[in-house]
Amino acid sequence: MTKKQEILHELKHHFPFTFITGIIAGIIITFLFIAGVSFSSPKITSTFELFHIGHIFVSAIATSALYYKYKKSKTTAIILGFLGAIIVGSVSDVLFPFLIGKLFFLKISFHLPLIEEPIKIALIALAGTFIGIFSQKFHAPFKLSHNLHVFLSFIASLFYVLAFTPTLTFASILLLIIIVFIVVYIPCSISDIIFPLLFLKKDSSNLFDHFIA
Repeated sequence: MTKKQEILHELKHHFPFTFITGIIAGIIITFLFIAGVSFSSPKITSTFELFHIGHIFVSAIATSALYYKYKKSKTTAIILGFLGAIIVGSVSDVLFPFLIGKLFFLKISFHLPLIEEPIKIALIALAGTFIGIFSQKFHAPFKLSHNLHVFLSFIASLFYVLAFTPTLTFASILLLIIIVFIVVYIPCSISDIIFPLLFLKKDSSNLFDHFIA
């Protein structure tokens, strides 16, 4: 199977879970909205930050482990895992939701943890790359699910909009759930699948078997 075929296969394989995650998240958020829960509370902001950090950490593990499993270059694996996690995490969790919020005239504010806490974010991403390499170098019984990555990113980006938008209507919440699904599915797939694969000079047949569920 060629790289292009493998990429398309993986994108198709992980679409259902991302879609189901969106539906479940939508139901939960809708229920909270109807129940009158305030999305501007500090707990909502803390939830975003927690899932954003988790997203970066898991993404760094996934990218570095996948690359190092097939090409034993620690330096490259660390660089790919580090940059891939921070860039894609910031784009999918913050930048895309912010721009889309502005596109639909929401009074959303900009809040990027990478700018406000750069050392913390960098250390988390770096720790993820080391764990990813360790899991392959010492054949640790560690299997990272791409689905977990998608779930963390989806919740982080959704809670970003909820936490940093003063007022949201029921209709805007439903619309944002659909949009968040799109902006999460593509970046996560790029980070876990396409990004490391582009740096591997080999046929990608069975590349993701037993690694990304």
